Order: sequence, then structure tokens, then C-alpha cells
Amino acid sequence: MDGLCFPRSSNNSTSLMHLATGIIESFIPGYGDVARYMTETFGFDFNIFVSAAAHIVTLLAALRFLWSQCRIFGLDYIMSSIHFDERDEMFTTILNWLAEQNVGKSATKLKAASNQPRQKQIEELEDDDGFDASELFHAGRWSAKSIPLYELFFGRYRFWRGCRLFILERQRREKVARYADEENIVLKTLGWSTEPIKELLKTIKIWELEQEKSKTMVWSPQSKDVRRYQGAWRRVASRPTRNINTVVLDAQQRAELIADMNEYLQPRSYRWYASRGIPYRRGYLFHGPPGTGKSSLSFALAGLFGLDVYIISLLDPQITESDLSALFSSLPQRCIVLLEDIDSAGLERDQGSSKNKKDGGKRDYSEHTESITLTDEELTGGISLSGFLNAIDGVASQEGRILVMTTNFPEQLDPALIRPGRIDNQIAFTLAKKDQMREMFLQLYWNETDPLETKPSRELRSARTNNHARPFSAETDKYLRPLLQQKQVTYDINELEKLADQFVGAIKEDTFSPAEIQNFLILKRKDPHQAVQDVDAWKCEVLKAKESGSNVVTGIES
Repeated sequence: MDGLCFPRSSNNSTSLMHLATGIIESFIPGYGDVARYMTETFGFDFNIFVSAAAHIVTLLAALRFLWSQCRIFGLDYIMSSIHFDERDEMFTTILNWLAEQNVGKSATKLKAASNQPRQKQIEELEDDDGFDASELFHAGRWSAKSIPLYELFFGRYRFWRGCRLFILERQRREKVARYADEENIVLKTLGWSTEPIKELLKTIKIWELEQEKSKTMVWSPQSKDVRRYQGAWRRVASRPTRNINTVVLDAQQRAELIADMNEYLQPRSYRWYASRGIPYRRGYLFHGPPGTGKSSLSFALAGLFGLDVYIISLLDPQITESDLSALFSSLPQRCIVLLEDIDSAGLERDQGSSKNKKDGGKRDYSEHTESITLTDEELTGGISLSGFLNAIDGVASQEGRILVMTTNFPEQLDPALIRPGRIDNQIAFTLAKKDQMREMFLQLYWNETDPLETKPSRELRSARTNNHARPFSAETDKYLRPLLQQKQVTYDINELEKLADQFVGAIKEDTFSPAEIQNFLILKRKDPHQAVQDVDAWKCEVLKAKESGSNVVTGIES
């Protein structure tokens, strides 16, 4: 019987070898011929090695799979974690902080971040290294200095913070109903407590505040098609904080406004409002002629108190009443909501809109209805007055926010918009007064550590446009050369005060807006003596244009 078993075993083995050869042949055409050649040439069965290698590879793959599953479940059991999706504000902050700490610098895969952070863009705008003011600026040479930015690619990264190991996982999940995949990050550390991760997040938040302490964040409504996935608001700008003293406003009025807003923002004020059943909201109306600094004051106050600015345009056709309510309900507890030029939002009362056509456009502030419709000439999202008022002070509206509305024509506003409780304080802006013009003059020309004080300049390079081959004409070069080589000079404060008195003495107050005066001074920013010398001619030309109703001011040289 033993003799009968061996041949059977040999036949079975041969059959299996042929079966394996047939399978491999189906995936690798020509394998059978190669195997026979190797067997005939070297005198051993090549299929034995192939079968053994296949078994080893299969075994290693199985072991690797089992180890990965055990590691995942094991680590999840002994590690704590905090998850962040891409809509969370900390998502981008964590990635930026990791890049600052050079986490993953040796990684073989990185993700290009073509949209640079606002902080990085501002640093590049301020960077003048290697540029001479006596040469023509060239955007190509300047942008070439910009270093591309990169982020961590999807995967797992380890880093140490002190004596503790942290693990960051950046993940991506495909979404059929979305325009793009959903991203999230996970922070993990050994232990059953999330406190170490929370301490790390506190450190990251402090780092972010340090990076942005001199910046004011500006937000606008997210586009409608992505609002449900990425939140109601998106950050659109990060602008340098404006000094409150640079806003032209009466000193007493400025002080009272700062004190009023500071009192409102104090934490104890919330308890005071709540104990008396008063909604914890504050509204301001900034009104006055164009160019008097209404919007500038809003941003200056935001910088003073470290608040973000949220801008809404009622003329946006994508914003409906429900969208407006959602936007206000999703505001943070401390922020400034800015509604600019509320008088030009194209809003009219129902009964007044038809009557306006008969009475020459005069508005009818009837008390019979609170419905707002749109004029035929202007297209908005069709927001009614009741819907607008419910959004700004309804039950679902966020408490703690500051609403600022600006207008050039306060008398054209509907009384329902500015009644007490919605607008708590009205700030009037006027044309420039004497003391305001003097303050503007001194602020623009005097700085103890003037950042524009020029370095020793090199000679203008042979009248060429940024070293390009085509030179200027001799006539152009004759005028351009002295203008480019004009230096920024710092002046003694006593001398500037005398020049300021001369400048103010030449202009009648309540005649020009602060923006008009500032624009003139900027044209003469390198030479206050020239500003004093040319102010009379500028004044006459501007007044002449205003009297004739022209928008063109001639005869003004820089």
C-alpha cells in the first residue's frame, strides 16, 4: 500500500504544479515556456520556487494586515484623541503651526499651499530688501522672492512637545454629494486623558493670537453652494490694525464712543443685561458726508478691541431672508457686523414704492406696513423689513455682537431701522475741522522712527525700465529722474507744527472731507513744504470742480 501511496502523492503534486502554472500563465503570458526552459537548462523545477515565493508573499500580506488592525485597535484603546473637520477654525491654525514647527520637513510627500496665508502676504508687501526707491518697481522681480509654501500631505506624522509624543493624522473622505472631498485632522497622544492635547491646542491658539495681534480679520458670507458644507462665513482679508488716533473725529466724541463700547464688551455687562431682561446687543449708526471716515472708524474700533469684522451687503442677490437670519445666528459672541451705506440698499416700503413714482421719489414712511420691496432699478434678495429686523434683533440672533450701520444720508433711513434698541448710539461725522486737519498733517509727516527713511540710493540705471532693453525718451527721463531720486526726509516736530499751522490757515473748515485732504497730502508725502506751497492752488481747483458739478480736478500736480 505504501508503494501505491507515493505515486498518488507525486501525481497530486504534479497536478497542483500544473494548476499553479496554468494560473500564472493566465496572468503572465509566456510564463510556462520560461518555466520549462529554466527546468531543462538548470535541472530543477522552477515552479517550486514560484509557489514558495507566492506562499511567502501571501503570508506576509496577511501578517501585515493583522498587525495593522491590532495596532489600530490597540492604539485607539491606549490613546486619547481630538478630531477637527475642515470647517473648524482650528483646522487651518493647526496646520500653520505644524508648518512653523517644521513637522514633517523630511516627509517625501507634501501638499502645495498656493493660497498663502494673509500674514505671509502682508510680510511680503512690507519686504523692501534689495529694492531701491530710486529704481522703478517691477512686480516680477519682487514676486520672484516669494518662497512657495507647503502643507503636510494626507497621512500620519509624529512630533514631540516636551517629553510627550503626539501623533497627527490628516485624513480625506470622498463625498458623492459634495463638490470636493471632506478633510479632517486628528490629534492623538498616549494616555486616556485629552488634557495634554487641550494644553497643546491652547499653546497653538496663543501662537495664532501673537501672529494676528496686529491684524484685523474681515469676514464675508460664504457662497450659497458651499455654505452648508463650509459654514456661513469665510475669511476674506487680514488687514493691518488701524490706530484709532488716525481716524479724524472729535476727541471728546472719540473718547465717549470708546468708553461706551468698552463698557458693553466687559463680561460683567452680559450679567447686567440678562438680569434686567435686556437683549445683549449694541447698535451704532455712523452718519455723515462721504469720505469722513465712517468705515475707517469701524475697522479702527475692531483693531482696538481685537474684534473681527463681518461685512454684509444687502444688495447681494444670493442673500435671502432665511440666509440673513442664518448669518446673524452664526456670528461669534464678540464681533462687529458692518452694514455699509445702508441708505443705498435699494429698500422701499410697499405702500411708498408706488407712491414714490407720483411724488417725485419722496419716501412715504407709513406706519401701516413693515414690508420692504425693491425698486425696479435695483435687484436684491427680496428682504422684507420684518425679515431684516428679525435677523438683527430676533430671538435667534446672536448676542454679544456689535452692529454698525453707515450712511451718507441719515434722513433717508426708515425710522424702524434706527429706533432705540436697534441703534443705541449715533455718531455724526462732519467735514474737516481746523484741529482735525492739523492732526492729519502732523500724523502724515512726523514719525520718530520713520520706516520710509530712505537708505543711501544708487544712481538711476541709465534710464531703463527695470533693466529692460527699451529706454525712456530723453524728454521723459528728464522729468522722471528727479522724481524717482526724491528722498523721504524726516522733520523736526517744531518745524512741522509751524508748517501745519500754515497749512490749516489756508483752508476753511467744513469745506473739504478728511479723505480729500488726506489724498492731497499723500501726493506730497515726501515734502511738507511743497504741500503748504501748493495747497492754495489745490483748494481753488477742487472748489471750482465742485461748483461746476465736475468730477475732474485739473491742474493738480504731485
